[in-house]
Amino acid sequence: LENFKDQVGLADLGDKKLGVGDFFAGLSPRAEPLINSTIGDFNWITTIIGGQGSGKTTATVSQVFTYLMSFIDNNVRPPRLFIVDIKKTDFLPLIEHFKGKTEVLFFNPLELDDLIALNFELEKYLSDNIAFFKKLASQNISVRHWHFLSPELQKERHTPICAIFDEIPSYLSVGENKIKLSKEPTELELQAFQEQEERKKLSLL
Repeated sequence: LENFKDQVGLADLGDKKLGVGDFFAGLSPRAEPLINSTIGDFNWITTIIGGQGSGKTTATVSQVFTYLMSFIDNNVRPPRLFIVDIKKTDFLPLIEHFKGKTEVLFFNPLELDDLIALNFELEKYLSDNIAFFKKLASQNISVRHWHFLSPELQKERHTPICAIFDEIPSYLSVGENKIKLSKEPTELELQAFQEQEERKKLSLL
């Protein structure tokens, strides 16, 4: 591993320019830039796996930064940025950089109000897009990717979402429903049950 660089940055892209929807994923073992295309190659879900302290969040921030900037640098409306995490500090630089460039929303999934708000946003986005794609189907419009819609239809389409889900096991752990309401539940029981149901809804969304 001594041949790998300590730090990898945008300078390592060299002369390569990111197209709309691309992001810089780092360097290959041959020190060649790794560029992921969410539009050209339809690689639109990225999972970063590693041990504690391995730099997963740092890698996520770097990739999301280059992804959103690929829209801005090409004069295309960037996606909205949703950050779902139990702590905000790791993503403050990302929030500060993009808060004036696109809509940036932070949700703490351990807070019931945030969990409800997140599910509301995702459900609305899903229903709005289903209605939009039904409209396209009714007009016999078919495109390879939403990016290639006509300018008129682009205006009608709802702004896409770039979502970061960090520390997933802390709020989306897999298991049976453990909380059941008694005949006369207390406020704490009701809140715990509602949190459980909202997390189930989030896992399905």
